[in-house]
Amino acid sequence: MSEIFELSRFERAETQERTVVLPFTTGELKESGPALEVPKNRHALAVALPLIKKLCDALNSQQVSYCHWKSNWKLNRWLAGDGDLDLLVQRADKQRFIAIISGLGFKQAEPPTNRQTPGILNFYGFDAEADKLVHLHVHYKLVIGNDLSKNYHLPAENVVLENSSLQGLMPVPSPEVELILFVLRMVLKHSLESVFKTKTSSVEQELDYLESSADRAHVANLLPELAPQLSPMFFDQCLESLRSPNTFFRRMIVRQQLEKRLAASARTGRGAAALLKVHRRMMRLVRERILRQKARKRFVTGGMLIAVVGGDGSGKTTALQGLNKWLGKKFAAQRFHIGKPRRSLLSLGLIVLLRIYRFITGTPAHPAWEAPRRNVPSFPGYLQLLRWVSAGRDRRRLYMKARRFAVNGGVALCDRYPVPQLKLMDGPNIARSIAPHERNPFIKFLMKLENNYYREIMPPDLLLVLRVDPDIAVQRKTTEVEQHVRTRSTELWQQDWSGTNAYVIDAGRPAATVMAETQSIIWSKL
Repeated sequence: MSEIFELSRFERAETQERTVVLPFTTGELKESGPALEVPKNRHALAVALPLIKKLCDALNSQQVSYCHWKSNWKLNRWLAGDGDLDLLVQRADKQRFIAIISGLGFKQAEPPTNRQTPGILNFYGFDAEADKLVHLHVHYKLVIGNDLSKNYHLPAENVVLENSSLQGLMPVPSPEVELILFVLRMVLKHSLESVFKTKTSSVEQELDYLESSADRAHVANLLPELAPQLSPMFFDQCLESLRSPNTFFRRMIVRQQLEKRLAASARTGRGAAALLKVHRRMMRLVRERILRQKARKRFVTGGMLIAVVGGDGSGKTTALQGLNKWLGKKFAAQRFHIGKPRRSLLSLGLIVLLRIYRFITGTPAHPAWEAPRRNVPSFPGYLQLLRWVSAGRDRRRLYMKARRFAVNGGVALCDRYPVPQLKLMDGPNIARSIAPHERNPFIKFLMKLENNYYREIMPPDLLLVLRVDPDIAVQRKTTEVEQHVRTRSTELWQQDWSGTNAYVIDAGRPAATVMAETQSIIWSKL
C-alpha cells in the first residue's frame, strides 16, 4: 500500500458542496434555524510517517483487534505525526500488541501515579527518518470524561471494535459510533475552564463531519448498546447543547443530567470526582505558575543517566542542548553539569580564602593539568588541596541528584562526567599533583577522601564520546587558548575506547548528522 493514503469518508465529505441543516435528531431532520455549510477540504493529503506505517502494517497483518476511535476527521494529520494516536485495543490481543510495538522500539512512559487512569497507557516511538516522536495513547478500556478525572467507563469496547472497518492504513469506528462517543465526550468536558480552552467552532465542525456521514436510524439502534442509560430524546438534548448559541449554564445543566444517568458507569462518586478535579487543578496551578515546572512523563522501566563526553570544539554543549530540547518536549529530562556543580558553603569559603592568599602572595592558580606547562610550584598548598576535596564532594552530591532523577524515570543528561580514561578534565587531582615522597599523613588523608568521593560516582548508564580531530577542535573553538584546546582534545582523541562500553561518535561531521546518530543510540537504550 502506498504511504500516501486516501481520504477517509469523513474527509471526503469536505470536498463536496453540501449544506447540513442542524441540529441532528434521531427523528426527522429539523428545518428551523440557519443552515451551516460544511467547510471545504481543510486538510490536504498527508504522508504517513514511516514508523506509523510499519505499525499499522504489523497490527493489520497480525490481525490485532484495534481501531483509532476518536477525532478521525483529522486522521491524516495524526498519521503524519502531528498529534497522538488514540488506539482502542482488544484486551485479548494485548500481548500481541505489546510485542509488536516493542519490536518497533516503542517505550512506555506515564505521568505521575495520581494522574494515571487504569486501562489507559502511553507508548512513545522515535521515527529517526522523520525526526519525530510518535505517541500512542492506548486504551484497553473506554474511559471518558473531564481530562482531570476521566470518571466514566463505557463497557462497550467490543461494540466499538465490531463496528470498525479499515480506512486507509488504520481501522476506525463507523460514523454512528464515533458520533455517539463524541457527543458524550464533549458534554462531559463542559466546565468553566473549557469555556476558555475549547473552541466551539472546532467542536461544531467535527460534529458536522460526523453528522454528514452518520445514518440516523443506525445511531438510534446503536445508542442502547453504547449507552443504555440514555434515551434518544436525551441524546438529542446532549447533541444540541454542543451547538451555538447555548449558554454556559445550559450546557452545565445538560452535563449534570448526563452524569446522573451515567452514575452506574462512574469510577468514583460525583462528589469525589469534583474534589479530585479541584485538587488536580490547584496542584497544576502551583506546579506551572509558582514552581515553573512542566508536567512530563517518565519511563516506566526507569530513566537513564547519560554522560556526554567530549573535548573543547567537539560540539558537546550543542549536543546536550539539542538532546534536552528533543526529550524535554514529552519526558522528564534535565541537564546536569557535573564539572560545575552548585558550590557548597565550604567550597565558597575555600575559594574566597584562596583568592585572598593568591592576591597577597602573588601565587598563580594551580590547575592540576597545567602545572607542568606553567611552572607552577609542585606543592599547591593545603588550601588548594582542601578545595579539590570540596569540589569532589560537590560533584558527588550533584551526581546523587542526577542518579535519583534517572532512577525515578527521568533522563539525566550529564556534562563533564568524570570517567577514568580522562585525566585532564575532571577527576581526583591530589594524586596526580603531588609525588608519593611528598605525601605526609594529612595529605594522604585528603587524597583518600577525594578519591572516595569520585569512587562513589558510578559509571553512567550510557556513555557517549564525541571524538573530533584536535586540528578541527582548534578551528572550531576560537574563543579559547589554542594550546589549552589542543591538549584536552588530544587526550580524548588518542584514548582507546574499544575496551569500554562507550559509544564513540565521530563529531567531525555536521551537527545534524551527529545529533541524528546520538538520538538513535539513546532511544535504542532507553
